[in-house]
Amino acid sequence: MAGMDYYKLFNLNREPFSNTPDPDFFYRSAMHAKCLMDLEIALRLRRGLIVVQGEVGTGKTTLCRRLIRTLSAGEGESAPVRVHLVLDPAFESSFQFAKAINEMLSGSGEAEKCQTIGCHREMIKNRLFAAGVDGDETIVLVIDEAQKLPGECIEFLRELLNYETNEHKLLQIVLFAQNEMRELLAAHPNFEDRVAFYHFLGPLDRADTQHMIRFRLERAADGTVGNAPVFTRGAFTRIHRLTGGYPRKIIHLSHNILLLLLIKGKSRVTPAMVDQAAKSVPSIKVPALHADRKYRRTAVAAACTAACVLLVAGFVHFYVSPATDWLSRPSSAEVQEGPDAGEARAGRQADSPAPPSDEPDRPGDFAEMPGSPDAKDVAVATGTGEILPAARAESQRAESETSSIEPPDVLGVVRIGTDERLWNMLPHIYGAGGRRLLSAVAGANPDMDSPDVIRQGQAVRFPVADLRTPEPGERYWIAVKQSPELETVYRFYRAAENDGFRIASFWTPSDGFVHAVVRENAFGDHEAAEAAVEAMPAEIRPDAWIMDINQPGMKMAGTG
Repeated sequence: MAGMDYYKLFNLNREPFSNTPDPDFFYRSAMHAKCLMDLEIALRLRRGLIVVQGEVGTGKTTLCRRLIRTLSAGEGESAPVRVHLVLDPAFESSFQFAKAINEMLSGSGEAEKCQTIGCHREMIKNRLFAAGVDGDETIVLVIDEAQKLPGECIEFLRELLNYETNEHKLLQIVLFAQNEMRELLAAHPNFEDRVAFYHFLGPLDRADTQHMIRFRLERAADGTVGNAPVFTRGAFTRIHRLTGGYPRKIIHLSHNILLLLLIKGKSRVTPAMVDQAAKSVPSIKVPALHADRKYRRTAVAAACTAACVLLVAGFVHFYVSPATDWLSRPSSAEVQEGPDAGEARAGRQADSPAPPSDEPDRPGDFAEMPGSPDAKDVAVATGTGEILPAARAESQRAESETSSIEPPDVLGVVRIGTDERLWNMLPHIYGAGGRRLLSAVAGANPDMDSPDVIRQGQAVRFPVADLRTPEPGERYWIAVKQSPELETVYRFYRAAENDGFRIASFWTPSDGFVHAVVRENAFGDHEAAEAAVEAMPAEIRPDAWIMDINQPGMKMAGTG
């Protein structure tokens, strides 16, 4: 068997985890699909300059190739799109850069006639006017690894963007770049001002990691009945944790997993097998795996020791949180990150994405978590001499302590992203807009000179418009994401922005605000909610769960 044909043993027709940017294997996560759609719309509207930024391995090059294929598919139309690609823009001078662009647009023979950068600029201008005005063509210049562009080349591109009609730009420029692009743009504000669309690509979440692996295996089978390996749920979780959700690392690790399966003669992928395969991936720090196991053993030992001490001392404390009845707890990372966690996570796409927490994005079902078998038999004496079950006594104590707690005045903080304005953020956060809400947001941010003038990266406090008790028909909500941080939920919603979903904020005295991305309509009946989950699209259904918000003191934020 040839070394490259290992996949045939799985009855696959193509290699599923090739490290080349094959557009056939472009996985349309919500984030990547939205970016591709926005790119195509912006280009066909001839908006001019577009920037796609992301860390190494987030799928920029594959997205670039897919974009080129999508645009080129319309070349036979009345208004064709001509796409030109620059793979490495690290030119020695702006003259060499101008010459390369002119050769693509005018042909190498014509470009050779120019001996100065001014001549190249004039020839490019004539070509753009002939194509964009006389020929009604859309000329697109795609530059990969755009963070390598020298400053003088940035200035040359700015000059090309000056060529336009009354309706549109004559040259459409798409820059795919790593995070260094932000500094490059900041150093050239006149060029940065011309960016019509800016998109940040971040790593995949756990669900998309799983879907991407399955998608590639199915695509490699080409509709045939394959013998694809079976990944356990734990294996998918382990892959996401080790790779951080970066597509390139996922592909490299999955390739090594298939090779290991062949060597061992296995067909089932377990977390242990993932760990073993990861040792052959240089970009994954294998020692961290052992440290993680050591940490877990230490944590378990410490927990056991603490439990023994408590039992010996005779102190048994049971805590039943009201939140377990309606919302599963957020991940440990969300609890520990502190009040600035929302702003920190907002920068993951804009800066270096932080590694995901150990917990999956979708919380587990606490109703299935094992509790203490003897909890119901433990009794607590009250001040009135009444003997109550421990859970009931604790519940009454918590209720008395929280009954006087007032809701905060602020839902949360969101950092302003590129091309975002307060007026178009309001409908996403509140479900409505208007001058009244805009004024309320301005009032909650005294450092804001004007709600109509905000800057990228500015942290904005969004006040509570009103709180109301949910109606009986609003007991059950179908959620796909939750967090105590408004920033986290807002970014997730904007990246997915599926029709029929909204952001909803819920408050209880014990848990404060919890924000979630939910279906627009709630249900008063659990069976109806279950049926709605089953009717959801296949790509969304695995990440959906039902929230029961029937809790004492529960309030729901609205627009008043």
